[in-house]
Amino acid sequence: MTFLTRIPASNMFVRSGSRIYSLAPLQLNEILKYKANKIYDKTWLHADTQKPFFKKSNGYKHEIVYYVSKVDGHGGGVSDV
Repeated sequence: MTFLTRIPASNMFVRSGSRIYSLAPLQLNEILKYKANKIYDKTWLHADTQKPFFKKSNGYKHEIVYYVSKVDGHGGGVSDV
């Protein structure tokens, strides 16, 4: 099972190499379709893997990561499960 169904989309980002970016509107739309069990583009969003990712037309993968906020006040971090 992937974390896409249990983590809010507002906490998700994409990682490209060592950089982290906010989700683009179309990426967010695909994730929301997946979460709602609607038809989504499976050639672009690979959601049924241990580490979900978007695959670009040039073959590069943008891994989906999420932000974890800790309740104890020590901040948060980016996790890739």
